[in-house]
Amino acid sequence: MATEISLADKDVAVDPTQEQAHAEVINISSDQTDMLSQAYSQRISSVLQTTMDLDKLFSLFSQQIRPAIPHTGMVYTNLDHEISISVGGNEGVACVYSLVANEESIGELTLYREWAMTQREVTVFEYTLRGLIYPLRNALLYKQALHAAHKDPLTGTFNRATFEETVEREIGLAHRHSNALSLLVIDIDHFKQINDKLGHSAGDMALKCVAERTSACVRVTDIVFRYGGEEFVVLLSNTNTEGATLLAERIRESVSRIECQCSGNPTAISVSVGVATLKPSEDQIAFFERADKALYRAKHEGRNRVCTAD
Repeated sequence: MATEISLADKDVAVDPTQEQAHAEVINISSDQTDMLSQAYSQRISSVLQTTMDLDKLFSLFSQQIRPAIPHTGMVYTNLDHEISISVGGNEGVACVYSLVANEESIGELTLYREWAMTQREVTVFEYTLRGLIYPLRNALLYKQALHAAHKDPLTGTFNRATFEETVEREIGLAHRHSNALSLLVIDIDHFKQINDKLGHSAGDMALKCVAERTSACVRVTDIVFRYGGEEFVVLLSNTNTEGATLLAERIRESVSRIECQCSGNPTAISVSVGVATLKPSEDQIAFFERADKALYRAKHEGRNRVCTAD
């Protein structure tokens, strides 16, 4: 497999004064430097392959290269995956590298130092980056796989399995810290009619529209899940009944204002929403059942409305 490491910032300078002093202290040839650097790179790669966690990966990388490449810190960014990892500080001379594996960008690494690198340090560092590339790529693939396992492929929201894990954790935290926790259960009205009249592709488009409108209404701290079929749930931490009901109304109104293009046909969509706020000592099953009962009350009372659990 081909590995490419390209210098992204040409302002990174090599200090010739330090290079000369360094050469006088360490009198080895360029070929010897290359051989030592290759062995160093292989050793670093072996160490980095012990983890798939990105934060730990860069912490280990920093520890491993520090004796040969003293630095104050480093920052790894990957805009495609919305990743930013910092180790140490970010002051001093910046050395920026873009990282590419198999002609695919896998992010950018910035190394911070108190002084510019010598040419030998540049050589050693670029070899160490070769030792980073494939452990990094594997860790990114692992992160993507985990992310995909938690997502609904159609709507991009989190899936039911992730909801089961998350709500259990959030209930524990809410009880432990006496924080409010609320739940919205959202159901698309007359969804079967959309499927029957316009086809399943139209139903898929309706699901996407509702997921998009719901996600656009919630806060960064709120989590949207597709629970199953045409049903979504939203978990609201630190939110009481009043706040949860206001958000539910905002979602309902937002969905009702759009006309979703289902198979080329503009289709009006509405949702019914049930709201529940966690009670002291209440468990996951009882919490969800109260929100679900409120949803069915909204359906029974005419749909396109919000009902709050007792």
